[in-house]
Amino acid sequence: MTQNLIQPWTYPLILCLLTHSRAARNHPVNLRLFYKAYSQYAEVKFIVLHRTFVQTLASHPGFDGGPDKHLNVLTGFMMLLGRFLEEAKPDYTLVCMNQLTNAHALEDEGAARRGTLSNIAELLGWPVSECDGCFDDWRDSSKQARKYLKAAGRQMGVPRIMDLVKERVKELYRVWPPPPGIGSMVEQQQCSLMY
Repeated sequence: MTQNLIQPWTYPLILCLLTHSRAARNHPVNLRLFYKAYSQYAEVKFIVLHRTFVQTLASHPGFDGGPDKHLNVLTGFMMLLGRFLEEAKPDYTLVCMNQLTNAHALEDEGAARRGTLSNIAELLGWPVSECDGCFDDWRDSSKQARKYLKAAGRQMGVPRIMDLVKERVKELYRVWPPPPGIGSMVEQQQCSLMY
């Protein structure tokens, strides 16, 4: 009943207010406070894993009470993480999960995987960035994410879930994904938000 009280046009405003709220700033996973507390004693660096909206939602469409609500939660966390990276300016590198798939590796002959490993090695100051056999046991998802998400959305009463995803992508423009972090293989940090 309460979900009908919130009009869809208010979601961007609500998400913005929530991510700026006192509760968000004092969330148990407050990276700003974590970074401030520990960076004075240790070198704190972040490997930011990015997975597209559709892949993430298709993995767990029932989380948070349904795909539409899960989409709102994911959007909120992306806003919080994006703001943290912009304000704190920590050392980080971005890992685009869709570039690590076996299907992608066949297309680019493993260049994205090598570039991602190179960026991680550069961030962490490792002398070697090659890792023979690191992806030998990688298994791509057999789920057709877009098709599965549409079906799950219809089943859970959210038949226009893909329209909601597209709206969130527009709202996150210039917020997520963050700009490339540390690593000379910048093209491996150009993540897709939608698919």
